[in-house]
Amino acid sequence: MTAVYTQQEFESIIHHGVHYTIPNDVLQKIMDLEALMKTKTAIMSHHFEVRRGSKPKSGQQSGHHYDKKQQTWTRDPPTSFKPTLVVTPKEGKDKVLQRVQTSLNKISKANFESQCQEIDDALTSLEEEGDLKQVVEEIYAVCARNMALGDVYADLYARYCKREEWATLFLEVLHSEKQVYCASYNGIRYVDPDQDNDGFCAYTKKNTVRRSTTKFFVYLFKQGILAEDEFLTLVQFMLDKVTCWVATTTENRRNELEEVTENLFLALSTGALKEPPAAMVQAIRSFSTTVVKDTPNMTSRAKFKYQDLVKILS
Repeated sequence: MTAVYTQQEFESIIHHGVHYTIPNDVLQKIMDLEALMKTKTAIMSHHFEVRRGSKPKSGQQSGHHYDKKQQTWTRDPPTSFKPTLVVTPKEGKDKVLQRVQTSLNKISKANFESQCQEIDDALTSLEEEGDLKQVVEEIYAVCARNMALGDVYADLYARYCKREEWATLFLEVLHSEKQVYCASYNGIRYVDPDQDNDGFCAYTKKNTVRRSTTKFFVYLFKQGILAEDEFLTLVQFMLDKVTCWVATTTENRRNELEEVTENLFLALSTGALKEPPAAMVQAIRSFSTTVVKDTPNMTSRAKFKYQDLVKILS
């Protein structure tokens, strides 16, 4: 019989552990078996050493075995030869991409300038514009998805957005990916882990990427790469989603509303937006005073987030 655990049961086990006491008679049997296995292992080990150290019997040749049925010595089949795989050195775009990825993985505040110089040299070596765009897209993907060093990666991306020779391409990729980011909100659909655990993991991964990207956009806004009207458009897009779901009573979108709320909080709690529009503040204030029991898709967790935002923006 297969035991099926719910998400709540998993969390209980993780935080509180499992308490179980083995009966004394069962424990004694385990100890007896352990002693028996140690004895058997010692005997087998000694037997193996004798066989390994013994010399071939008379008439026995190395690489042969005696076939009792045929009563003849038979040569063992040769060991199959596995050629060593030769790794072809990367060239062109692939080589440049590898150099860039290495620098992106190594970058920190301490070695920022030296790693940027490595990336400069790698980008300069590319001749085809199509190849350069693919490398820039990879740079964006790494920068936007790294929440731990978000400010460092935002500084790096902003650096190239300000470089005359590469600004056009880096900004083009940024605005293209901004549209992908907005479209991701239309595809948010909560997955119950008790029904589809793989789907729930994919849902969680997408949420993590979206939150990292939100913080990345905040850093770029502070750097002046994203204009204020562009940043306000992103925030208003999220507010419109929440407004729509708050008004919805025919379907459960509580988890989706919480996810958008988390991104709104990341976008506005840093104080990057010095003077938010009055209408935007009023919308957030209305969410903070929502009666949860009368609003199917509003949760206490989301409401607390809006209450915090009201204090920050006031």
